[in-house]
Amino acid sequence: MRWSEAVLVGLRLLVVIVALGVVGIEAWGLQTINDIQARGDAVLGTVQLEQAEKEEAWRDFFRTVAESQLIIWITVATAAFSFLVSLIVLLSIKVERMRITPYVLIPLEFLSMFAMATTFGFSLNLAIDLTRFGGATLDAGPSGDLAAFAKLSPRILGHAIGSGVGTGLLLLTSISALVSTCRRAQEKNSCSFEPTASALGMGHGYAAVTPRAPRSNIPTIYDPEKPMPEDTTALDISTLNWTSAPSSWPLKEDEQSFAKDGAVMGHRDSQLSERSRADYDEDISGPLGLEAPLTGQQTRPARPWSEAPKRNR
Repeated sequence: MRWSEAVLVGLRLLVVIVALGVVGIEAWGLQTINDIQARGDAVLGTVQLEQAEKEEAWRDFFRTVAESQLIIWITVATAAFSFLVSLIVLLSIKVERMRITPYVLIPLEFLSMFAMATTFGFSLNLAIDLTRFGGATLDAGPSGDLAAFAKLSPRILGHAIGSGVGTGLLLLTSISALVSTCRRAQEKNSCSFEPTASALGMGHGYAAVTPRAPRSNIPTIYDPEKPMPEDTTALDISTLNWTSAPSSWPLKEDEQSFAKDGAVMGHRDSQLSERSRADYDEDISGPLGLEAPLTGQQTRPARPWSEAPKRNR
């Protein structure tokens, strides 16, 4: 695995962790909101606050939190979806049996990014609404329940920051996967058969060497500048003499000797090639059939010294 692929796998793992943390914070926030709706007014009635403005601030806080319950549920759903998709993408990269084609994997990554961006948008909006309820505004006094309720505002702010980080990581991994897939498709569709420096395994600092072009005139045994004869002479194989009229391209002495030697060689080969089919049939000692061949008796030349009568001792 290359270092770039290892970095992308690490980023995807970080996305899974961030998405899981966002889901956990949202679930904790939902539990706090349900607790506020169930016994918020009762807890506020048992606590004696010094100023009436502080009690009104708490009631305004409870009202804002109750109205934002639907937003919290939306962020929980989108963050959970982003977590599941990011986990599937990570497993498809690391596990061979869960391999998914890039044409499906890339849309899933972008869909996960959009889901996390939706979570970030709703969480940021809710965090901005709760920023006006600071620590000085919400005075918990001696009540521990009111102190737990007041922690919901920084918790929502942390949730918005986490979802923003997850959105940035998903954007980076999605664009990287898209660029990598486009580059691989371009390499597959390339019709160039000329080897490059990278294809030959050459590192940086080495230039591709262009082979030297061959010469235009390839050397042969024939002279290209010499004209072809108009009327060549024929060689009589039986007498090895030139019988026709002299040609416009007379042969030299070394050429004539070469031609005579070649004619003799051709004449010897032609004698073998002119043997009739009957001559070959005479060499066949028996009929040709499909039966298994019989094992012939081994014969050897006569040895007079071995056939001489032995002397009696």
